[in-house]
Amino acid sequence: MEKEKNEFVSFDLSSDTGILYGINRHNSGLILFDRFSMPNYNSITFATSGAGKSYLTKLEILRTMMFDTEVIILDPENEYENMAQAVGGRNFNISLSSEHNINPFDLAKPDEDENFAAILRSNIINIIGLIRIMMGGLTPQEEALVDAAISQTYALKDITPDSEYD
Repeated sequence: MEKEKNEFVSFDLSSDTGILYGINRHNSGLILFDRFSMPNYNSITFATSGAGKSYLTKLEILRTMMFDTEVIILDPENEYENMAQAVGGRNFNISLSSEHNINPFDLAKPDEDENFAAILRSNIINIIGLIRIMMGGLTPQEEALVDAAISQTYALKDITPDSEYD
């Protein structure tokens, strides 16, 4: 069996579409890249303090927004608040004393082609996942009990797979 090789076949870091990240120091070519064209478009930035991590991140956010990309930033230090206001975004302070909160039981309004039962089931699965993380894991029996308890909690508010969304 032949071993697969992972090699760089080009010194160029560019594609036909995407956003401009900068100029390649080695050949003065533009660095254009569309990470959303990749199967997994997550990214992470490492560098020393003062190297420009925040600048790069803000620049990438602004440039991807030109292509109607929806951006959500978790910003514990309010570093992105001014940028959010400048582009018409909103900033929410989420804390115990805040008027804003996150309710994992909230259900999204289904689109015309979506099934409410599927949205409800997906949300129940997400809540189970949240509880699993909070508890440091669940046995299959505990997961089944949590699933039933969440379903019953929704049912007490007349929210069932057969419900119509208001």
